[in-house]
Amino acid sequence: MSSPPLGYAGAQTPRFLSRPEFSTSAAEEAIGFARACGCELDPWQELWLEVALGELDGRWAATEVGGIVPRQNGKGEVLVARELAGLFLFEEKLITHSAHEFKTAREAFLRLLGYLQRPGNEWMLERVASIHRAHGEEGIELHNGNRLNFLARTTGSGRGFTGDCVVLDEAYALTDAHMAAIISTLSARSVTGNPQIWYTSSAPLETSTVLHRLRRRGRAGEPQFAYLEWSVESADEPDAVAKANPALGIRISADFVETERGALSTEAFERERLGIAPDVSDSNAIPLELWRAALQPTPPGDPLCFALDCTPDRGWSSIAAADSRVVELVDHRRATGWVYARCLELWERWHCRFVVDGAGPAGSLGAELERRGVTIEYLGTKDVARACNQFHDDIVEARCTVLDPFNACTPAVVSAVKKPSGDTWRWGRNTDGDVSPLMAITLARWGATPPNKPVPLGAWR
Repeated sequence: MSSPPLGYAGAQTPRFLSRPEFSTSAAEEAIGFARACGCELDPWQELWLEVALGELDGRWAATEVGGIVPRQNGKGEVLVARELAGLFLFEEKLITHSAHEFKTAREAFLRLLGYLQRPGNEWMLERVASIHRAHGEEGIELHNGNRLNFLARTTGSGRGFTGDCVVLDEAYALTDAHMAAIISTLSARSVTGNPQIWYTSSAPLETSTVLHRLRRRGRAGEPQFAYLEWSVESADEPDAVAKANPALGIRISADFVETERGALSTEAFERERLGIAPDVSDSNAIPLELWRAALQPTPPGDPLCFALDCTPDRGWSSIAAADSRVVELVDHRRATGWVYARCLELWERWHCRFVVDGAGPAGSLGAELERRGVTIEYLGTKDVARACNQFHDDIVEARCTVLDPFNACTPAVVSAVKKPSGDTWRWGRNTDGDVSPLMAITLARWGATPPNKPVPLGAWR
């Protein structure tokens, strides 16, 4: 096979693309700044920035950005453009770039430093106060205090990986310990700041639990998650290499691809060059094909039960309703302050059951709701587990349908796992996903299905 003529032989649009809605975008500024620095981007790289840097009400429309593309295509230049823009244009006080190994983090540092020290870029260097080159402490600091640090995730912990923008390169090596620490440090910036997390990687390994989960979320189109993935379903697809490699004909020659095909195992070639991830057992709470079959546009009739849930960090809350056949996500918004008035409005109109997981994050909202006149019934731990099992079976066996006007339930299903609870299980909340919509519709379904009876207040303790 001979190399194609110089040009874009690879697909400039990814196989999977999730683009959060936005009103304005900072992508044009970032692309223009990168060009002024000598970093010319391909169309697919510009698309990545366009999808990632959309803004809504003065904040990033995407709080998380995921990009999966085979190696050597040029994701490093996308990160250079994002980090330079954050440092010089967006006034982000701290940007953290991390990789799974010291050498990978250092290579990213040297790549960006090469643009700073490029002849003709003295105008940028004039704004640089110091460049830290010590091993493990690589970074750049501007005179205004803005910093860009390059770190390695070598200890199994993500503590210290914080900032206004956090780049998690080589995300196939991310662990749940990393994510738990990183998400918790960023939560303090979520109200007054404007944080953004980037996940970049080649296709996940079999052991890449976090990246498999991120990929499921991205493919499901989770709100506030910008996602791009270059890959193919099968190596037998026509033009498989071109579909999975946007830089084919620019940075990757067809001849070298054939060399890789002969040198690597079939599994390694498919993963590294075609983006085909190994099969893993799907830990999703509900098989997605059955879940999608349950989605329908018909609302329930008169509700028999409402239910409330929120995330452990109280960043999102959900209210659901159910009749004997249909469950509906009635409301889904940030924080918890709006919940009281909305629940009271629903209670005064319908006067039907209102259930909450007494031991869950929303349990503490019950006292204030009761003070305002809403009668709350608290589910115990065993009943919550039974509710999750029942709802799972109801979806799998097509006994109920779901109305999801906020498009929040499917991402919740993708993010949820089955968490052991005694000798059974319940929905588990991942550190990087909002499962409250799923829990709310689950509890509403339970409360609307006789003869399920929540326990009295206090009995769940």
